[in-house]
Amino acid sequence: MIVKKLSHRLLIHSLHTAVEMKLDHSFIHLLEDELQKRKQEKTYSAHKAE
Repeated sequence: MIVKKLSHRLLIHSLHTAVEMKLDHSFIHLLEDELQKRKQEKTYSAHKAE
């Protein structure tokens, strides 16, 4: 999906813009889910490296 190709910074900006513009909630949830997934992956990678 196209959301997975967005950089982290662009993903956050897109989420803020979507909320400000009151876009469809399913799109906002899609962005939030991707951010949460990346955060979990980053946390997992950090713990794995220790």
